[in-house]
Amino acid sequence: MRNAITLLLLLLFPLLLSAQNQQSKDSIQKVFDLVFEKLEADYLHRKEIDWEIWKQKIYPKALASPSLDSALHFSSMIFDSIACNHCMIFSPESYFSSSLNQALEQEDFSSNFLLKYEQEPGFEAKLIQEEFGYILIPGMLLLDADQDSLNRVAQHMYDKILSLSKAHEIKGWVIDLRFNIGGNLYPMLAALYHLLGDAVVYTELDDESQLTLVNQLDQGAIYCGEKMEVKITPTAQADLKTPVALISGRMTASAGEGVAMAFKGREKCIFLGEESYGLLTGNGMYELAFDVKMAMTTCYLADRNHVYRKSIIPDVSYIKQDNFEDPMRDPNIIKAVEFFNSHRKK
Repeated sequence: MRNAITLLLLLLFPLLLSAQNQQSKDSIQKVFDLVFEKLEADYLHRKEIDWEIWKQKIYPKALASPSLDSALHFSSMIFDSIACNHCMIFSPESYFSSSLNQALEQEDFSSNFLLKYEQEPGFEAKLIQEEFGYILIPGMLLLDADQDSLNRVAQHMYDKILSLSKAHEIKGWVIDLRFNIGGNLYPMLAALYHLLGDAVVYTELDDESQLTLVNQLDQGAIYCGEKMEVKITPTAQADLKTPVALISGRMTASAGEGVAMAFKGREKCIFLGEESYGLLTGNGMYELAFDVKMAMTTCYLADRNHVYRKSIIPDVSYIKQDNFEDPMRDPNIIKAVEFFNSHRKK
């Protein structure tokens, strides 16, 4: 009897394996169909691409893969082929991006920066020199956060900033974006409502540099066109008179650059640090299948005056001179304080 059962299992095993392989191929087919469908419909440079050529090159390689996750490696090939250096695929197990972007090495950063980076810095709002506010906003992917969660994240950061403002007579605000590699821009901007107020924070341009969408803060909510993305409840009037210094670095990218750009056009602002990474394009997040998501570039990000720039270039540059242990020995902070004091005398 045992031999008969063993024989039956041996006979069934190839059938099970075949079924699993077919299931993998079906899931791969479905996901890649959706990848190309979304790209053809909304990718910023979709009109320049011969999609059939890339389908013929990618599908056989992807379908020959033993699993969906292994097949997703070929999404990087797609992104490279269409020059989408800001596109990404997220699966439950991993993520896949273009290989076109410049790699950053340890040598690109100061030892003080690397030491702080190893500590995985989170959001900070604290006092410097008893009269200056310091806000550190790191990258925030928040990939699976729902609307309520995004609102709570933004509200928490806003409350921290406002608490500092109410407890002290702040003479100037430093917004440190050196660790902001990107993520969800909306809660970052909503959190900074106290310093931005009701204003256009950025605009979106198409591949011909034509305006397609206006994004603005209004009563604590950030709207993408007419759609509300994130909302905080303001508990004080916005402060648009206190000067602001924004610090960018080599790692500042995507949403981090978007935060800096939102302050372009605000009065009493200075931009310090190093030139940012250069990913000032807007991404939409697309649900595909089997918990796979795609971040896809749909527009250029421009400032409130519709000016697009490839990166954030500081007004005053300091290369690899960071000091997070003693802020008043950081030339970025020193210059920021000088800027604040110059406005106080007027």
